[in-house]
Amino acid sequence: MANSISKPGILLLDKNRGPTSHDLVASLRRLLGIRRIGHNGTLDPMASGLMVMCVGNFTRLNPWLTQADKTYEATVRLGATSNTDDDEGVISPLDELFEPNLERVECVLDQFRGEIEQIPPSFSAIKVGGVRSHKIAREGKRADLSPRNVHIMHLTIQKYAFPFLEISVHCSKGTYIRALARDIGRELGCGGYLTALRRTGIGSMAIENALTMQQVEEHQVRGTLPEKFLSPRSALQGVEHIELSERSQMERFGHGNAVDLEREAFVGDCAVYHPNGDLCGMGKMESGRLKPTVVFATHPTN
Repeated sequence: MANSISKPGILLLDKNRGPTSHDLVASLRRLLGIRRIGHNGTLDPMASGLMVMCVGNFTRLNPWLTQADKTYEATVRLGATSNTDDDEGVISPLDELFEPNLERVECVLDQFRGEIEQIPPSFSAIKVGGVRSHKIAREGKRADLSPRNVHIMHLTIQKYAFPFLEISVHCSKGTYIRALARDIGRELGCGGYLTALRRTGIGSMAIENALTMQQVEEHQVRGTLPEKFLSPRSALQGVEHIELSERSQMERFGHGNAVDLEREAFVGDCAVYHPNGDLCGMGKMESGRLKPTVVFATHPTN
């Protein structure tokens, strides 16, 4: 095996259907020879597509990366329901089957655009009274899950040939596409569940720039994997940023001290950069002062 990775970074991975998100983290840890690897944004085993993997101390960026919106391509199977809201559960066909026409489907989809309330699937990792919902569901009990507000920015039909409805979804963090498939089928009156899901984007990060696990292995053997790391500036495009140009400011920030700035362009979280483009850390702007939230002891090189 090639030498272990010593450089922190952000790696875009194209997950295949089958393995869990935890499986991929474990595989990367073995391959890269480093334990500190994490992901932001779990994909179910039946799903494929984009996962953002943080290597080394860049795992500390997860709280900001997880806030990004997501894009998906999904296939909904109409005419039946599933206790898991996907094709890995117990499938129950409806006794009276009818085929909603395209006009009816489009009308129903319009109900799910914008701000909506969504009840998560029973088979999910959400805790109810300290117990995972999927554990309660597997025991044959009903988990009392509260609805949550999510935002679906775009929801379009890619193809419809009953019983299969292919859609593309651009949504906020925390949206369950399995629940969306379930609810679309319910509103159509014919039932529905998810049969395929592929995540194509997280914020500004796209699946086109991701590597498969096989490609990761090839680059690791050649010693070229760090060249494939995504720059923090690219990954954090949705976060405000500040560049510290004075040495005294960088030293104060690097020691975890607040920095007084002569401007107050915004209030809230921000990424803090060295003039050469290195990420110094994350901070919060309040009343013209930059307060460190995360500080990297040494500047990353990309």
